[in-house]
Amino acid sequence: GEQVLLHPQLQHPKAQTRHTQRQPGDADVVHGLVEVARRLDQAKQRFEVGLIAITDIHEAQARYDLTVAQEIEARNQLANAMEALRDSTARLAGLFPQLPVTAVCADYMQPLQVPELAQLPGTRRVIYFPGSTIGNLTPEEALEFLRRGSRLAGAGGAMLIGVDLKK
Repeated sequence: GEQVLLHPQLQHPKAQTRHTQRQPGDADVVHGLVEVARRLDQAKQRFEVGLIAITDIHEAQARYDLTVAQEIEARNQLANAMEALRDSTARLAGLFPQLPVTAVCADYMQPLQVPELAQLPGTRRVIYFPGSTIGNLTPEEALEFLRRGSRLAGAGGAMLIGVDLKK
């Protein structure tokens, strides 16, 4: 019995799903929005006392609007990726009903604890990471990512990782 770990989170009746409390990048997004909003407020205050021109207000507002739009786009991309992976998980669970499929949504650059894996039958785990993100990591980050995956897969386990060709 092999076990498959998919990333990011899925919700399917035949797949066990584990959610983290925090979506990848949430703290960074909130901090970025707060910082840009603070700068916009500062620009408005400086304009009110005549220290800057109205164009500075427009630039600060544009930066804020762009940050909000980027955050919305990132969340939409995550939702689309989750839907595609949800479909893949449903197909896997249907094709291999004897195979426990566990889905995890987490920040893959952080240590990952999946206590549910110890409760699943079988001794071999295959970790599936469909994103081509590994190509964007520094060699040190990629090595650490692979080490964490290796620890999670355990002895006799394996990893299947999507990688883009060099662009």
